[in-house]
Amino acid sequence: MTRQRGDRRILPAVAVVASAAAMVILALRLDPATLDYGAGTVPVVVPWLAAVAAIVLAVVGLTPLATSVGGTALVAVGVITTGWSISTLLFDALRAVQLVPLPLSGWGLGLRLLLLLGAAAALHPVLHARASTRGRCPTCGRWRPGTLARLPLWPVAVGLVFALPYPVMRISWILGGTLGTTGGPVDADRTLQLVMAGAGVVLVALATVLLIDRGPSWLRVVLGFGGLIAGAGLCATFGPAAVGVASMLLAPGAGMPPAAGLMPWVFLVFYGSWFVAGIGVALGGLRYWTHRRYDCAACRDLRA
Repeated sequence: MTRQRGDRRILPAVAVVASAAAMVILALRLDPATLDYGAGTVPVVVPWLAAVAAIVLAVVGLTPLATSVGGTALVAVGVITTGWSISTLLFDALRAVQLVPLPLSGWGLGLRLLLLLGAAAALHPVLHARASTRGRCPTCGRWRPGTLARLPLWPVAVGLVFALPYPVMRISWILGGTLGTTGGPVDADRTLQLVMAGAGVVLVALATVLLIDRGPSWLRVVLGFGGLIAGAGLCATFGPAAVGVASMLLAPGAGMPPAAGLMPWVFLVFYGSWFVAGIGVALGGLRYWTHRRYDCAACRDLRA
């Protein structure tokens, strides 16, 4: 019993330590530019809220409040603030492999990784506590499906539709098309264009698999969890970016000059479509993951 109690406290302890370390970085490096958050993309108060929410959630996860309405609200606050705080993590990865020719902020990357670790470690015990209230299937021994297993399929279809513009336009440019360009060739290496178009095709393929909703349990775990992470990353990264571009295009007297040989509206289409596609893929991944019940006739029909 003592060992089980100690095991239950490991993840909350990790969450507290990681979040406290993130707060130290925030206290030492208050300049948003140093943290690589850009001009107003992520207000500096948001990472503070994410760190505090993770610490509180780590404590709540060890109490009966984990399954209460307040616990649910705290989970929502933690997910939103953490997702917003790590919204540039994808750009960090692109800069690390030099696909984006901008300097990488070590402080900012470290902060975002600590916030992600803290939130994940704090969230797991809460989700486990909520699952335990549903009981286990007497046949397969797994937790019975809950509310998330009733997610509809139509958001995945919407995500698939919005995942198409990026690879379609990229492929058209590779083939010599000029839609959305300033009239000349796109200012990017051909190999890089192929890689970026391939990434768009992979996203479309993932959304298609999630929409078809077939596959063995192991594939549902891999693609479901992968879709959830990828979709959430797209939402957190390109939602603020789409809002920023839209504000520049719609502000009176303001304007956005062409960049990389592309018209400004192309960036709005790309960022906006990635944001919507991210929502669909994230929900589709969660749905695909929670529907891994085809090998158990006793609980697979409890999904709906």
